[in-house]
This record gives sequence, C-alpha cells and structure tokens, in this order.
Amino acid sequence: MKHGTARTNLAKKKLAWRKQALRDLQLPHATISDLEMIAQIYASAPDTSSTSGSSLIPGHDVLFGLEDHETEIKKLQPNLYKQLCVTARLAIEKKIVPDSKQAVTEKGSEGVDVEESHIIKLLCKFHCNNFGIVNHLIVAQGAGCYPFGALLNHSCAPNCVLMYDVDPQRGHCRQIIRSIEYIKEGEEITHSYVDGIFGRSERQAQLSATYFFTCECPRCEREASNSTKLLFGKECLVEWLVRQAKIHANQSQELLQLHHALVALLLEERNGLWDAQIIKYINNLLDECLVLGLLEQSATLLTWLLRGYENLYPTNHPLKGLQWYLLGDVLSELASKGMLQFQSVGMLDKGEASDNLNLTQLDIKDTMTKAHKKAKSILAISHGEHHDLVTMQDH
Repeated sequence: MKHGTARTNLAKKKLAWRKQALRDLQLPHATISDLEMIAQIYASAPDTSSTSGSSLIPGHDVLFGLEDHETEIKKLQPNLYKQLCVTARLAIEKKIVPDSKQAVTEKGSEGVDVEESHIIKLLCKFHCNNFGIVNHLIVAQGAGCYPFGALLNHSCAPNCVLMYDVDPQRGHCRQIIRSIEYIKEGEEITHSYVDGIFGRSERQAQLSATYFFTCECPRCEREASNSTKLLFGKECLVEWLVRQAKIHANQSQELLQLHHALVALLLEERNGLWDAQIIKYINNLLDECLVLGLLEQSATLLTWLLRGYENLYPTNHPLKGLQWYLLGDVLSELASKGMLQFQSVGMLDKGEASDNLNLTQLDIKDTMTKAHKKAKSILAISHGEHHDLVTMQDH
C-alpha cells in the first residue's frame, strides 16, 4: 500500500486532535459563542418587536422547548446572567443595527425588543444543550445548539456519536448522528454528554454540574462495583520510559520533564487503573516525540495509548480510529527508512489481560497494514464510508 505525502506528514506534526480525548466539549456557563448565537436568533426572528412577557421569539419555538434548568443554574452564579444581558444586548445591536451608537435596551432601537428574561432563558438553554462542533479529526471548531440532537439521552456507553458536516462557504454546519454499534428495534439511541476517558466519579460530577442528573447507565453501574479499566503492564512501561529518558536526554528539556512526570504518575498509588491523567501525559509525550521526529518511540507510545482507548471508549469510537490511523502512518514512515521491527506493548491483536505484559518486537509492515485496516473499519462507521480518511487508504 502506497501512502501519499499528506498521509506521511500527518505522522510528523503535532496533531491537536490527540489532546481532544482529554477535553470535555461542553461549554462554560456563558461564552462569546453563546452571545453570538443569541444575536443571530434575534437577527433572524421575523418580528422581534412583537415579543413580550413569556412569549417565544418568532421562528424559534423548538429552541424554547428545550430544557433550561434555569432555577438550578441561577443558583450557581446568581448575578452572572444579569451582567451578561448587557453584553448580549450589545451583541444584538451589532448584529441587527451595527451602525447605531445607541445601546439596545429592553425596548431597544429599531424596534428590537430584548427582554432580560428571554436572554437568561436562552443562556440557560445553551448551558444545558450546546454541542461542541468538531471537525473530522475531533478538534473543536466552535459550538452550536441543535434542538433535535438535544433530544438524545446520555449514556457513558453510547451506541452513537455526533459528527458534523461543515460548509464554510454557506456558513452552515449539519449535525450527523452516527450509530457505532448495532441498535435493535425499540432500543434507545444514546450518545455521551461527557468524554468517556474520565472515570466514573469524574463523569458523574460533570453530568451533575452541567445537566443536573446522576447517570445510572450500565457502564456506571458496572464501574461502581468493579473496574474494567485495569492498567496492565505498568512496570513494563516505567522501565521503558526510564531507558528512553536516558537515551534521549539531550533532545529537549521538555521531553525529559515529560518522561519523569509520566514515570512519577505511574508510580503513584492509583489503584492500577487507567485514568485521564495517565492518558494526558502519554499524549503530551507523544506530541513531543512526533515534533522531534522520534518515530520509534512514538509508535511504542501509540500502542500503549491504544490499550487505554480500548478500555475507555466504545469499539467504533472515532478517536480510536484516528489513533490507529496515526500508528499506521508512523509505521509507514519507519518502513520508508528501512526499519523492519518496532517495540509494541504486547501483541496488538491479542488484548492481553495480564500484569506481566511486556514489550514485544513486531514486524513494521505487517503491523502498518493491520493498523490502517483497523482504522478504516472504524472510521467507515464513525465518519462514513465515503469520507476522505477512509477512501484515501485505498490509493
């Protein structure tokens, strides 16, 4: 299989999507994007001057039908939303009457009627219903409120993921709900409101703070009694990291610090589990290795990272597909340099469950082919079989 320049360059760059696994894509209580969306709503309303009392803004009935948890949210920061009303009115003024020097008030200029109760209600709805819009590499591009997508309930073991089709020319962004496993007739469609990389307690805290409920999905119930996220082979990784730190001690100070930080983290008493902190440090070290062109070390780290992802994400999660894709590209680069083998954390196709997991020498070309095949099978489901990340592997 031949790989184009764009593919091989992918392996050399510090790709932001690898850090995305650690980001919770939910928005804070209020952001610039929230205020911009409010301005767009008022700008697109057929006749904002007719709104009054508790009536809806014309043309946005579906939006106002969303849950807002206004009482709970206002208790968290009671003065925040009143202060934001002033900023929101300025945003609306800029959107609707940009040449006006007069601030928009509740009975604002040019007939713009901006009621404080409407703005607060919208901000609360955005707080509970906003989606982080991501590109095909799962890098956050912005935020949007999709009323029909907001109808989906949460599960920490979801059967769907949300993807986005962005049309920058028209300024449109379509939300796509993709199933990542077989859904039986009558079975509920769910997606995860929070990043599945976090442990049960962290996920529960995030869900409670933003969406005001306690998750009782099968994964949460399972993890309440016993964990399925055991971090096998920790001693193996620590020994390897110490060796690599000595070998590449003169590469960069940041690289050395990341090695030491990850070793210290692994040596802490963390109940022998995968967690977001370990993933974060492996990702950061991987970033630095790719920037420095340390592809052998990058490939080994990717095999370790994939073991964590196998434990933390559903089978066909897009982040897993992208990591397999990157591993294939890194191995392609190593193959082009004439290398035959690399160090992997165990056999990638075996899924060992043993604390005695050791580094294993794997054939580069064979593993490269398997990695790209695995990536294609996952991305065809999460991104669609006609997506460039899928079709370009056929060339």
